[in-house]
Amino acid sequence: MINKILAGIFFLCLLMPSVYAQSEYRFESITKAQGLSQGTINVIFEDHDGFMWFGTNDGLNRYDGKKIVVYRKNHNNGFSLPNNNILSINQDIQHKLWIGTHGNGLCFFDPIHNTFHPYNELIKNPEKINIGENIYCISIDTVNNILWTGSNNGVAKLNLNDNTLDFVDFRTYKVGTRYVGNIYCMLAELNQVWIGTDIGGLLRLNLKDNSITAIPIQDRWLRPEEPEHQGTILKIIRDKSGQLWAASFGDYILKLNTDEHSLSKMDRAIPLYEKNPFYFLRSIVMADDTTMWCASSSGGIQIIHLNSNKIELIDYNPFIQNGINSSGLKTLYCDKSGGVWIGNNGHGINYYYPVNKKFQHLAPTNSGTSGLTFRSVRRIYRDQDKRLWIGGYGGINAFDRNFKRIIDIPAIGNAYYLHPDPVDDEILWVGVEGGGLQKIRKKDGFHLAGYTSVNPIHEKGIVGTGIYCIQDKNLDELWVGTETALNIFNKKTCRSSFFVHDDSNKFSIPNGRIRVIFEDSKNRTWIGTLGGGLAFMKGNDFIFNNFSYDPKDSSSISSNIIYCVIESKSAQIYVGTDGGLNLFDEKTSGFKKINTRDGLINDVVYGILEDEDGNIWLSTNEGISCYNPTTGRFRNYDQQDGLQADEFNSGAYYKDDEGTLYLGGINGVSIFRPHDLLDNNKIPKIVFTQLKIGGKPVVIDPPIANAREIKLNYNNQSFTLEFAALNYYKPQKNQYAYRIMEMHNKWIQLGNENTVNIAHLGYGNFTIKVIASNNDGVWNNEGVSLKIMIDPPYWATLWFRALLVLTIVLLVSVFFYLRIQTLRETKSQLQDEVEARTKELMATNRELVTEIESRVKTEKELLAANQTKDKFFSIIAHDLKNPFNVLLGFTELMSTEFDQFEPDELKESIQAIRKSTVGIYELLENLLTWANSQHGKLELYPQDIDLFDITNSNIQLLTAQANQKEIDLKSELVNKTVVWADKNSVNTVLRNLITNAIKFTPENGSVIVSAKETEMEVLVSVKDTGVGMSEDNLTKLFRIDQQFKTNGTANEKGTGLGLILCHEFVRMNHGTITVSSSPGKGSIFTFALPKSQLA
Repeated sequence: MINKILAGIFFLCLLMPSVYAQSEYRFESITKAQGLSQGTINVIFEDHDGFMWFGTNDGLNRYDGKKIVVYRKNHNNGFSLPNNNILSINQDIQHKLWIGTHGNGLCFFDPIHNTFHPYNELIKNPEKINIGENIYCISIDTVNNILWTGSNNGVAKLNLNDNTLDFVDFRTYKVGTRYVGNIYCMLAELNQVWIGTDIGGLLRLNLKDNSITAIPIQDRWLRPEEPEHQGTILKIIRDKSGQLWAASFGDYILKLNTDEHSLSKMDRAIPLYEKNPFYFLRSIVMADDTTMWCASSSGGIQIIHLNSNKIELIDYNPFIQNGINSSGLKTLYCDKSGGVWIGNNGHGINYYYPVNKKFQHLAPTNSGTSGLTFRSVRRIYRDQDKRLWIGGYGGINAFDRNFKRIIDIPAIGNAYYLHPDPVDDEILWVGVEGGGLQKIRKKDGFHLAGYTSVNPIHEKGIVGTGIYCIQDKNLDELWVGTETALNIFNKKTCRSSFFVHDDSNKFSIPNGRIRVIFEDSKNRTWIGTLGGGLAFMKGNDFIFNNFSYDPKDSSSISSNIIYCVIESKSAQIYVGTDGGLNLFDEKTSGFKKINTRDGLINDVVYGILEDEDGNIWLSTNEGISCYNPTTGRFRNYDQQDGLQADEFNSGAYYKDDEGTLYLGGINGVSIFRPHDLLDNNKIPKIVFTQLKIGGKPVVIDPPIANAREIKLNYNNQSFTLEFAALNYYKPQKNQYAYRIMEMHNKWIQLGNENTVNIAHLGYGNFTIKVIASNNDGVWNNEGVSLKIMIDPPYWATLWFRALLVLTIVLLVSVFFYLRIQTLRETKSQLQDEVEARTKELMATNRELVTEIESRVKTEKELLAANQTKDKFFSIIAHDLKNPFNVLLGFTELMSTEFDQFEPDELKESIQAIRKSTVGIYELLENLLTWANSQHGKLELYPQDIDLFDITNSNIQLLTAQANQKEIDLKSELVNKTVVWADKNSVNTVLRNLITNAIKFTPENGSVIVSAKETEMEVLVSVKDTGVGMSEDNLTKLFRIDQQFKTNGTANEKGTGLGLILCHEFVRMNHGTITVSSSPGKGSIFTFALPKSQLA
């Protein structure tokens, strides 16, 4: 057994010169994580519309590049998939999709209702025929419209023209002494059908005479346990040259000999040992006219170029990105675009598209010599011997031209910069982050010397510990940039002179870690720093022209973090920053800024390279961009195109003398030639995939993929429309746009989103047009259109509008008739109204006469009031004149004869003056109180007050005055005689009435205050036995325009305003005041006030 294995290895070694590197092929992957129902793929098929169908051990899948729709058996739905184990799929010329299952036979799919139906629903044969439970293959004779199936029972022929069924039972058919077993594959042709069996090898069914011929395999693999086994045929194809090929399980690839009597093995692949995995094939397919793909059960893929001796072997490798998912494969399929689909045995699907980006990835590896020993790359350099040197976080690796690692120097640390010596080709200078400047021998990577930071003990070395860039100053000196200084390192003396930033000198070197040193064609040395901006000096004058970011200056550099500087062949200086790409303007010393707004994939520009065509390649944090300086356009690439990762590193960029570009990042190096980056120029087909209303799919006949117009009712004017561009190579990069032609003048860009939500479209006819691009931006501008016809609501229909017009005419007619009737009635009413108005005018005339008379009366009253005012003023003047005459007389007498007055005389004079003054004061006070009451300035605060208390207080106050005249003053009020009134104003009324009564009552008389309650009021009376009043004087008591003022019985003086104030205060408290009197019999003043609200 060991000898056989060694022989197999020897055989592979012989093939190696003609076997290409696996990295030439990059595969897309679809697994359960992307929505696939299960990972074992039994069959792959592309339907007429361009959808891909995948049959698995657990469900049927439809794929449109964006979405996978899974069909499974639903035990509650008799029209669901009858069995989840799908073995075969095909489509007839009427586009009906046929599915062969394991366990439930043959069925077909209804795309309108998404239902599945058994095949016998179509056949007309009255008798029941058991064509088999396991339908392993379905072949369509497109010329005669006949469907052939192979099963565990035999071969069925379904004539789709008349739906009749014929069946050939192979359960009793033998080749030699063995039954042929299951029918695994078929190829239906015009007059014959080729049949691949489990045990009987290849059979030929002659349709002219229905004879069956066994086709033997020359030198077939003899199974010791089954010597009569004629071979297992799993796939039959015919290439464009007419050659018939068969994939066998154990006998490799078989071709039909020209005499068509035997099969022979492919002559370039003779089995060298039993059970070689390359010879156990499950499927073969022609990818083009001369290229055959073969899927083995455990040995991966073989790609055979029939016109040459080249065989390419592709096997599963967990360390290779974009490889196949496993070594165990089950099926192959070539789609209409030339892409190859690979069905894995448990690991989903792989897809290869022949036009891909040939990015080579030098990746990290854990074993062998085919990759990097570290991940993150910091510097790349290729020497004159074509050795590729790569430095990074983990040391230095060197590779030969076949990318075999020949040198590994992990001990050097983080190799940040690599620089070849211009004098000695065997010397490589290495800048180490935190480890100084190192010198190694390129031949074997031997460490020759190291120079770290200088100090008083070690004078040799450099200033700084981190070396971030190295350039030749001349043959004997190096520029060395560190975190603290720009060093000039003398290679002979190993000593350095250095320059550091000086804040006081604007022409000093910029501040910050020195990341870039570059000398251009104008003999300028550019210095780029991380944080201090950019500068250059001319020659060796060490006068640095500094450039830094100024937010107020649009021509300033975009950032102070500088990653790279290069000069193009046209002498244009390009600067990469973390704020985009900058182009230096020689005339203005300003910068033109280019960033993501202009199409750059990311603003952090780590590396810049110019290709042979003058295009500028930029490595960034999100992939790489190719900038065309002539057109200003960008072409962007990311990890999905085969890059090492999306994130690259500063300093890790290099172009060799053959035009190959190297860009390093966090996961190795991407290597490519720009001319090899071919674009996918195939225009994608676009199909509508689903219409949803209210979030639920709508049943459409024909299916939405084939529909050109759809009718909806007005209530369904809001809906969701889904579509797909059937480009399966990196479909996540497909782009979409749409327009509603009747509403939009411009395309609405959707990006990668293939769904549009239409809200409140209205009614009428609308055309929704969708265009899309493939992964490389090639657009299908013809697009696909769907006409949406939305029924108008009832109020917008023709019949409703006609009815509305008729109704309006009828209403107008009725209105006109009613209007005439109304006019007639109005005329009659007007006549009546004229008569009524005439009467009203006469009445109004009488009212005007009355109004005039009233106004004349009012005018007279106003005139009388004015006269009253004049009279009142004369009264006041007269009343004020007498006291003032007394005052003037006494004061004049006292001023001239004061010394002649005796004390008693002087006292009498002062008492007379005081009496006059008190009289004036009382007059003015009463006058002011009355005036306030007339102008509404006197505010009252009504409340519950007890007249018993107020009356007793006033009697106590006035008892002394009454005693002077021996008048009996008393109150007959009982306690809790409560009224609703203002306390102060009522107190004033009682005091004035009692005072008047005392004033006009002679000696030995009486004054009595009493009260009587009624239902709503309290009547308060002040009764005296005074002089009384005549009837004529009673009418003057409460009038301000009538002077009624007399002295009391003791010649007491009054102001004449007291009773007037009493009248006003009682009225303001919503009461009344009356008087009854007769001369010589005394007087009774009575005022009424509202009772308490609580009584």
